[in-house]
Amino acid sequence: MKEKKNGFTLIELLVVIIILAAVSLLLVPTVLDAIDTFKGNSYEDQIKIIETAAQTWGTDHLYALEFYEGDTATITLGQLKGEGYLDYKFLDPTTKKNFPDDMTITVTRKGKKLRFHVNSDTGTSTSYNGDDQPRLTLRGDVVQYVELGDTYVDPGVDKKNTTKTPEITYAKNGSPVSAINTLQAGTYTITYKVSNDNTSTTIMRTVIVK
Repeated sequence: MKEKKNGFTLIELLVVIIILAAVSLLLVPTVLDAIDTFKGNSYEDQIKIIETAAQTWGTDHLYALEFYEGDTATITLGQLKGEGYLDYKFLDPTTKKNFPDDMTITVTRKGKKLRFHVNSDTGTSTSYNGDDQPRLTLRGDVVQYVELGDTYVDPGVDKKNTTKTPEITYAKNGSPVSAINTLQAGTYTITYKVSNDNTSTTIMRTVIVK
């Protein structure tokens, strides 16, 4: 009677290992591609959440967004967070870091509708620091109009979780300027930024001189 063979021979084990290695080489790139695709989809989902939050914010600020066709206002992710439209800890799934608070969202009027665009390539990464996160909120409207030649007085901001004075910078039609010049028509932005250690918050106001 032929004796029953137990287990695998060394050659059979080597063959199995070679087959498994070959299968792994085929499957690993596919799995990695699937993970990257999932991360990419998750990132787009997060961007869509930001856009939806901005639209909700816009609905609540319609009184300040009654600007003319083609006029544009800019807000930041930090503004949406500071006004409660997004959580302060809002992670980018591709980096596992907080989306930058100074990422900008552009609001443009097209006909009777407002268009919101998340400028996902803007901003610098900041860490989330819980209750120590500095917070800024605007005094006055997010969009303000000034007649050509009139005087403009910035209402400023309110701050929380910081004793530091916000850094203020200005831009006209996207280019840095030293101040708002009401003798020159254009769309100006005022940027307020305050930092605590490794975390910061940035918000913006739009001033349109016509």
